[in-house]
Amino acid sequence: MKKVIDAMDKAIGLLEKIVLFSSITVMLIVTAIEVLDAKVLHANLMWTTEVNRIMLVWCILSGASGSGGNQKPPGGGIPGEKDAQEGGKVGCAVF
Repeated sequence: MKKVIDAMDKAIGLLEKIVLFSSITVMLIVTAIEVLDAKVLHANLMWTTEVNRIMLVWCILSGASGSGGNQKPPGGGIPGEKDAQEGGKVGCAVF
């Protein structure tokens, strides 16, 4: 079962990289269209700006999810998690 989960994790990571690369490529193409339109036709296409804004947000979110991976949070995980795995006392933090 662990091998299947690891294979799925690698596949999802690869898919995230492909989506991120595609998003950046689309942003570059749309930006080139926007610049050419402004310089050659002296017009401003509103849809290119909106597409770039949307793609930028998706690139940021995809990059954040891809960089996180399977890392534990900075605090080291759930309080008392190590004790619970060893069969010790489990503490509970209340905020």
